[in-house]
Formats: sequence, structure tokens, C-alpha cells
Amino acid sequence: MIRFVKYLPISLGVGLREGVFVSVSSEGSRVAASCNCGGVCQCPDAVRSLADLSWAGLDVAGVEAAVEHVAAVRGWVSSVEARLLIKADLLAQDGKGAGARGTARKHGKRSSRGAQKSADRAGAVNANPSLGDDLNNGNISEEHLDALASAGKDLDDKERNQLFNDPELGDAARRMPVEPFSKLARQKAAQRAKDEGESKLAAQKRATNLRVWVNKDGMHVVNGQFDPETGSKLFRAIDAETDTLAQRGGLPLNDHTRAHALASLIHRGVGAGPNTAPPEILVIDAATLTTGLHAHSVSETSSGAALPPETIRRAMCNCTINHVLLSGLDGQVLNAGRQNRVATRAQRRALRAMYASCAFDNCTASFDHCQIHHITPWEQLGPTNLANLIPLCSHHHHLVHEGRWRLDLRLDRTLIITQPDGQHYKTIPLASKHLAQHLTKTSRPKKARNKPPERKPGGSKPTGVSPAATAPDRGRSISKPNPTASRDHLERRVR
Repeated sequence: MIRFVKYLPISLGVGLREGVFVSVSSEGSRVAASCNCGGVCQCPDAVRSLADLSWAGLDVAGVEAAVEHVAAVRGWVSSVEARLLIKADLLAQDGKGAGARGTARKHGKRSSRGAQKSADRAGAVNANPSLGDDLNNGNISEEHLDALASAGKDLDDKERNQLFNDPELGDAARRMPVEPFSKLARQKAAQRAKDEGESKLAAQKRATNLRVWVNKDGMHVVNGQFDPETGSKLFRAIDAETDTLAQRGGLPLNDHTRAHALASLIHRGVGAGPNTAPPEILVIDAATLTTGLHAHSVSETSSGAALPPETIRRAMCNCTINHVLLSGLDGQVLNAGRQNRVATRAQRRALRAMYASCAFDNCTASFDHCQIHHITPWEQLGPTNLANLIPLCSHHHHLVHEGRWRLDLRLDRTLIITQPDGQHYKTIPLASKHLAQHLTKTSRPKKARNKPPERKPGGSKPTGVSPAATAPDRGRSISKPNPTASRDHLERRVR
């Protein structure tokens, strides 16, 4: 028989429970566990279930249930750690102990980075104790707290406290996966920053660095990090050259080919002549461009990295501006029917305005690394129309074709995923609810008009203009001119 008992005292000064009592005993396959979390904590059942696992007889449902129990225990442990580190900081203010970070590193046996993450989580819980309760109850994960803490690290104390106590963010953390929540938290932080993220970009530019050295075996090593504006240009150049090498030599699209692409760019000298660099694409919605950041702002590079609106406004002084109206009313061909198999440049811009990454569930592969998939296959007379196209990364593209997973796309671009056995996997709405409503609205059939719209005196715009033309959810895709850019670079790896 093994018995483990531990009492963890926690101060009432930060609005937390007086203590947490854990008792775990094991004899054979029987496990008993308890904690005084007021009947809310799921730890006893979770610990008991994990201890009683029959490994040989586990099926898919059993594995998934066990992982959920692991998450419940992990959340509870993380919430206890956060509250302990809050207490460590309070004691450190009186000259006792090493504070949150020092305690986590020394006694929690964490790395410097891990200790800092734990201390940052504690800071978020201290600012909003309900976050600790959500973590304790399994409503959010520690990665949600990490995303929130990371989003607020460049704000002052007042702005950060407002961010941590934002009720919309709290609700989003309970219902959203980590990746989209992280992006929402960064958007909220940018709105609270006094300069719309310009000071953050300036700090990122100062932190841009590149280190090179030669290992003892003669291998040359390059290691660096770049701010979003500089990194976007570099990545697009490397991606374009990687595609070129892959197409010419039949090479795989992997890190090995990418390394040779970088060497090829340096050898040839990108930018040495006119129009030799691939186009750089920046995306911003019209409302943000004209009036500044708002609740549903899009202001980012093609890879999804956030940029201050003012940076994009500066880039507009020397670029080609493409208005992406998803209804196609600006004259761009968004419905190519059976004329083209691959997506057009206008269609890719429209898709990028809607998707920052792969459309599959929780996939973070950026749009630039996606292939455009036909929902109804081209071989089955599927048209190359916007309503039949969706971006998928290479992994999920293979999953749909070779793996026989099925995708269905509604008018509002809600994606329905079905497993090969016919079982429903997940329904994924478009990230922007406002954009989804706009798409549904503009997709409805319109009544025929008996006469053309009347034009007001003075040459003003005709009345009766479709709402798509003035919708706030349209994006502007901004690309630097490159008349000689290869079409293959723009229609990359489309099957």
C-alpha cells in the first residue's frame, strides 16, 4: 500500500481558497483521491480513472477519454502552481524567498524559459482569479493562459490588467482552441496599445538578429530571427525559390531544398536587378485602413503575422493595391467555372482574405504553405469557383484525397468534416462571423431589374449599389509590383 498526503497552504490575500488537500492511496488497482475544491474539481475521478486504466484493452474512445482526464489533472496542477507562485511573489515582497520565477526554477526543476512561463501564468491568475478557476475546472488549458500572458507582455500594467479581465476574452478562452484564441488575444492587446502596435514592431526590429558560425565538423550554421515586416519579405523569397528548385529538379519541398534555395538566392543576388524579388502580400480590411483598429481588424502579412496599420499605410506608398471584393463586383474573376483547373490569382487573394491558415480543424500551417483544394473534385466536373475552393496544407490535402476524409462547404463557408467511416468529425465555422454573414447575404439570388440604376446629378455613384461594394469585411491585398513573377510562384503546388 502506498499513501501520499500533502497540504498546500495558500493565502486568502489574493482571493483564493485557504488550502488544497490531496490524498492519494493505492492498494492493488484501487485508488482513492480527494481535494477540497468545493466539489467542482474533477481530479479525484480523473486520477482514479487513470490509475484503473487497462492498457491492453484501450480502444480509440478509451484513449480519448484518458487524455481528457490527463488534461483535467494537468489543469488542476497548473492552477495550484499558479496560486503557489502568487504566494511566492507576496513573500518575496517581504524579503522572503526567491519569488515566482526563482521558486519555479529551483524547486519546480524548470528551465529558465519554463519558469518564466509559470510566473507569467501566475501573473494572469493574480490579475483575474477566475482564470485560475477556469484552469482548475478544466474549462481552459495552461496554453490559453500562456497565449494571454504573451499577448499582454508589451502592455503597461493598466493595459495588461484590462486585457486579462476582458470578459470577451474569458468567454473565448472557454470555447476556442488555443491557436485562434492566441490570435484574438493579440488583436485585443493591439487595440489597447496606445500606438496600435507600432512600439511592438519597433522592439521586434531591434530584436532582429542573425548569427553564423562553423561547427567542428565543418557544417556552417545560420540562426536568426526577424521582425514580421522583414521576415515576410525573406520568407516569400525563399518559398518562391524553393518552388522553382523543386519544379526544375523534381526535389521534395523540405528543409533540405529550402536551404539550397537560400544559397541560390544569395548566389544570384535577389534584388540586384528590377522586378527580381517575388511580390510581398500584406492584408488589411478597409475599416482598419481608414479608421484604425477595431474588434474584427485584419492587419497582417500573408503568413498571418500582425503588423501595425501605419506600417501597411507606409507600404501602400509604393505598391499595387488590390481591392478584394468577395462577390466579384470589382471585375475580378472569382468564378472560373471549367475554364481553369488551378485557382486564379484573384481567387487566391480572395481566399487569403478569408483564411490566414489551413482551413482544417486547428491547423496552423500558413496560407502561403497551403494548396487550393476543390471541394467537388475537378475530375468530377467540380468548377474552379470560389465557393468550391478551400486552402489545405499538404498533410490535410493528402488526408482528404488518399485518406478519404470528406469535406462539405456551406454558403457561409462553414466547413463540415466527415471521417472515412462516415462519422461526423467536426463542423468549423468561418473565423469571421461578420464575413460569413456577408457571404451568405451576397450569395442569395437577386431579383432582376427592369431598368438600370438611376444616377444622381453631379456624377455621383448610382443608387442601389450592392452592399458587397461597401461591406466593411472586404480585405485589401497589397502586393509590391512584379510583372515578371512566375505564374508557378502564384499557383504554388496546386493539384
